[in-house]
Amino acid sequence: MSLRTVSIILALTVFTIWMILFIWKELSTGVDLPVLGDRLLDNLVGILPPLIIINISYEYFSKKRASYEISQRIMETLVGNSTMMDAFEPSVRRAFVHNAIKSLVGEKKVKMIYGVIDPYIEEDSCDIWEEFFYRIEIAKYHDRDEMGCGIIPVDGYYIIKERLSYKKVAPRKLDSKFQIGFFENVNDYADAFHKPSFIFRESIKINEDEINKLVALSDTDKKEFVVNCIQPQVKINGLVADIAGVKVAKGNKGLAIIVEFEWKAESETNEYAIDIMFQVPQFKGRSEVIVTIAEPTFSPKIEMEYGSGAPKVTAYSFLQNKIKQEEPFRGRIDICPQGWVYPGTGVIFIIEDYCAPKEA
Repeated sequence: MSLRTVSIILALTVFTIWMILFIWKELSTGVDLPVLGDRLLDNLVGILPPLIIINISYEYFSKKRASYEISQRIMETLVGNSTMMDAFEPSVRRAFVHNAIKSLVGEKKVKMIYGVIDPYIEEDSCDIWEEFFYRIEIAKYHDRDEMGCGIIPVDGYYIIKERLSYKKVAPRKLDSKFQIGFFENVNDYADAFHKPSFIFRESIKINEDEINKLVALSDTDKKEFVVNCIQPQVKINGLVADIAGVKVAKGNKGLAIIVEFEWKAESETNEYAIDIMFQVPQFKGRSEVIVTIAEPTFSPKIEMEYGSGAPKVTAYSFLQNKIKQEEPFRGRIDICPQGWVYPGTGVIFIIEDYCAPKEA
């Protein structure tokens, strides 16, 4: 039974009871029928307008309240059940998210906040990284054979050993060919950061004399230097990727070493366990090692180990919306932010050697 039907029955019942009581009262006083009719009409004219107004008002506010409760129930169902939301068009769901944010933060902030999350709403917009572990170790070369090709002098350089591992959930299949790069110039580093073919990039600092020797090598010797000195290795889902080519060049911006890899997946998947290892010579003096978060990453773990008697290392992390200088402990720096860390953030390790030889 509808609310309207209940209201009509209630009104008719009250009206009937009122008429019976009114007629019974008038007849008990001995009034005749013509006078009773006049009095009944007068009372009806006086009482009907307020009754009609009350009934209309009651019905209006009852409907409004019922509509509000129904809307609340619908909203609770939509918010609590993602399956219900899936039934709507993407544009409707986007409008829902926009209006939900607007109700929380107001008109001025909604465009800014929605602009931040909008790129991630697209189905194939970004990867997600988990179990992110990045280890950096600064060590000394022990003999010339460790350098490879006899290019790098032992006394003038440190060796920086790095390992990066993470699990990646990608919106699309990983390409069979990819690159890692080592760049002397920060602009080259930044350019590679925005190229999807590079799964990793790192800064490198080599003296001008050694750069000229490297560039003068034959293609075979350049590859031998990279394989023996830098020792790059990439594993994806446990499979070792093959080195398909090496580029060593010096341009107007500085030295660039690019290693091309090729691999073949054994099965169709969009989840990858990636493991990258290498070592690079680093000229003694002031240099930087940059750890950049390229995709949304959950609770990354970053370690720098340099031991006693090594150069001075200062770490600045710009993770989670703040810049912080990290304090070392016994030649080690551990950075472990909790929660999600977003692209464009990272850590800069500044390496200083007070006994560094002078650059040519």
